[in-house]
Amino acid sequence: MNFEYMDIQVQDDLGIVTMNRAPENRVNGPFIQELTRAFQAVKENADIKAVILASALEKFFSNGYDLEWMAANFSEIERVQALLEGASAFLADLCVFPKPVIAAMNGHTYGEGAFIAGCCDYRIMRQDRGWVCFPEVHINKPFIPGQIAIMREILSPRAFRDMALFGRRYGGPEALEIGFVDQISPLEELMDRAKAMAGEMLAFHPDAFAEIKKRIRSPLSKIIREQDPPVIQRNLGLA
Repeated sequence: MNFEYMDIQVQDDLGIVTMNRAPENRVNGPFIQELTRAFQAVKENADIKAVILASALEKFFSNGYDLEWMAANFSEIERVQALLEGASAFLADLCVFPKPVIAAMNGHTYGEGAFIAGCCDYRIMRQDRGWVCFPEVHINKPFIPGQIAIMREILSPRAFRDMALFGRRYGGPEALEIGFVDQISPLEELMDRAKAMAGEMLAFHPDAFAEIKKRIRSPLSKIIREQDPPVIQRNLGLA
C-alpha cells in the first residue's frame, strides 16, 4: 500500500503508524484519507494486535487542521466538506477501533491533532517540549458536537473548561496532571515506553478488549457519526 504521508511498520504483534507530513503534520484532505487507509490496513492485518500512532517530525505530533489548505480550497467547498466529514468519521472509528491504540506524542499536539490523540486508548507525551491545546476559542472555530463529546470523555470538568473555553495549553507535566496524558517521557525513551505499554496490552484477550471498548465508547462514536455532519454542513453554508 502506497502512502505519501504515512508509514506502517510491523514489529512482531505491533503495528506502528507514523505520520510524516512536514513541517507540522497538519490535517488536510489527502492526509486524513491516508490516515484512514492506514488504520484500515492495520485493522485488517491479523498479525497486528496493538497499534502505536507516532510522528516522524521532530517537534510536532500534529498541529491540527491545515487552515491554509482549507482556505485555498474553499472555492471547491465539497473538498473542505470531505476533509471535515472525513476527519469526523475517522475519529468515530478510532473511538471503537478493535485493537489497543497508543499515541506517542513527541511534540506539539493542537486542535484536530489533539482530538486524534484523545481518541486513542493511551497517551504518552514528551515531557520537556511541546504543548497540547484546543485553540478553537482563539481562532474563531467553535467546536462541533463530537469534539465536545471527546473532551468530556477524557477530561475532568475543570480541565474541560480550561481547555475548551479558555484555550489553555499544557506541557507534558501539566497535561499529565490534568489527565490528558497517561505518561510523560524523555524523547529518547518515548517509543520504548509506548512499546512497553503495547506489550502490556497484548496480554488482554483481544475479543474481550474489542467488545468492552465498543460497549464503552459506542455512545461517543454515535455522537460523532450522527451529529457532526449536519453541523459541518451548516457551518459551510450547505444546509
